[in-house]
Amino acid sequence: MAATTTALSASALNDRIVHCYATNDVRQLEEIQKLLLSSPESLILLRTLLSSGSSLHVRFLASTTLSELTRTHYAQLSPESRDSFRTFLWQWLPANSSALPAPVLATLSLALVRLELHHWSSSDTTLLQRIVTWLSVTDHQSLACRLLTHTLQALSDSAASSHLLVSRKKELTALLTTHLTDVTGAMNPALLALISATQHCRSMDETSQRLVLLLDAYGALFALISLDKITSASLLHPLLQCLHFQDARGSSAFQAIIELLSHNFVPKEVEQFVCDLFMHVFTLLQAIAKSPNISHTDKEYLQKVNRFTAVFVDKHLQRLDMRTSFPIGDFLRVLFEITMVQEDIEALKEALEVWDLFLDYCLALQENESLGMTACRGASQPTPYTNYEAGLLDLLGKLMNEMQYVSNSAKLLQLDDGADEGEESEREEYIDFCLRIIDKIAELFPATVPSRLGPHLSKLSDAFVDGVIAVAPTRQAAVS
Repeated sequence: MAATTTALSASALNDRIVHCYATNDVRQLEEIQKLLLSSPESLILLRTLLSSGSSLHVRFLASTTLSELTRTHYAQLSPESRDSFRTFLWQWLPANSSALPAPVLATLSLALVRLELHHWSSSDTTLLQRIVTWLSVTDHQSLACRLLTHTLQALSDSAASSHLLVSRKKELTALLTTHLTDVTGAMNPALLALISATQHCRSMDETSQRLVLLLDAYGALFALISLDKITSASLLHPLLQCLHFQDARGSSAFQAIIELLSHNFVPKEVEQFVCDLFMHVFTLLQAIAKSPNISHTDKEYLQKVNRFTAVFVDKHLQRLDMRTSFPIGDFLRVLFEITMVQEDIEALKEALEVWDLFLDYCLALQENESLGMTACRGASQPTPYTNYEAGLLDLLGKLMNEMQYVSNSAKLLQLDDGADEGEESEREEYIDFCLRIIDKIAELFPATVPSRLGPHLSKLSDAFVDGVIAVAPTRQAAVS
């Protein structure tokens, strides 16, 4: 792969890659990529394949190899090679981004971010400057969103596969924090413009896809920084407008909010926003519960709604339950309605997980009460868990029906009944989960639950006896 034979090698390699894709020769493709990764000087070849490759397959393999090369072989690249390739990508990517398939653009964006994160310093802010500038340029917006998302994800503590040392992550996160106002100052106008341009779109056109990319960047930002880094709740309100889109836009908006609320710490100045956020979503929950066509609602969107509710109950319910204006009774009624209308078994399981978390909250209140910890709370005391008894007993009845074929065969048949030896089937796991929730309700209301279970257990025993009676003549005839 000497530089003097780069043109010839690239041409031959291009033809070889095209042939491998045409014949589905996966093993040969893996060998080609392994060969390219074995030499850092492959950058010259890969640049040629990117800029003059004869097919999208060639560019895709070149982009994935480049991304891996920047992750695993950065230290072996000469300073000249690094600078030359950075310059190439900064020039070539913006000029060609609109013509590149999304996977190729995403992979090359990641490769560029990996290179830039080694150069980013207080004196070299090329990466952030380009992102901030390009967010307002329509032709470069998708690229800017991808660069921003990859940058934020690389700095996240959860990025176990990151090529950065922990000390370097902390240094770069501090640098990002100093420029946070510039970044959010560019993100919010772009977000508002895209919302305005797509508010009447019912399909995912190119502009809607750019909105999704920007919302994904918000999610990556909120996963990295906590609420105390948000200087003004007004920065967050445009996200609420996106929650009404029941498609990929709404799903990405919910994910961004979920990332934000996953942090436990809520500064006083943002607490009102958390309450406003819930009230906004509460309106959405009411509309979803009343929808006659919930089965047609985007499944990913419903998953995000359930996930948001779970995070809210797990981390923020106690804080808002202490507010006298918080409508927790109405919230539980809507949550029950949504649980009742779930037609997909996976969506129902996700809704029940919210109830499981809520019961944990009620059990914690019960334990505090038994220890006398609520007596001195005065006006700040949360709603007594006994106020939820009627609703939770109704849930118990729902779960008893959910576990029986006679009343829920359509949903139960969606679950696999097979399992390896010593393991539970999907159906058994689901029934065990329902029983766990029933057990928690019984722990809260031991005096009431037995009488509510009685009629259900009586029906089960009657059905069992009827089954035995129906089968008995057949067995007797078989014996005789």
